[in-house]
Amino acid sequence: MKRDVRCASFGKLALPFAAALYHGIIAPGQPVIIPEECSCEGNSVTIAWAPQMGCVVEAYTLELDDGHNGDFRVVYVGREMICTVDGLHFNKIYNARVKAHNHSGESEYSEIISLQTAEGRDVRDLSSFDWYEGLFKGLSKV
Repeated sequence: MKRDVRCASFGKLALPFAAALYHGIIAPGQPVIIPEECSCEGNSVTIAWAPQMGCVVEAYTLELDDGHNGDFRVVYVGREMICTVDGLHFNKIYNARVKAHNHSGESEYSEIISLQTAEGRDVRDLSSFDWYEGLFKGLSKV
């Protein structure tokens, strides 16, 4: 005798599917970036995201690129759903994306969010300082 498994609000096969999610048999769904919780301050960006409802997630991977269609690079792997990346270049747009994974596989990447760091001088780029040439000339006379 064949039996259907039903759940009042989720329909046929909801219980076996829920059990599969709980036991991590299937890969997680695509995470969702929460734009209203993302921000920029100085040369740092904060990105926040949420899992797809009902997904078992063991870790997330957050990636950034330089905003010029360059390669994305991994900046965070872990269980947290918010991450602040420090030490970025000032006045630059960064694209961020995140994916979820468990022992069964990984999700698709989230939608991309673009964030721009604050205006300012990047001390790592000495060419942006117009006074450094005069400083070196003065030192060479000593």
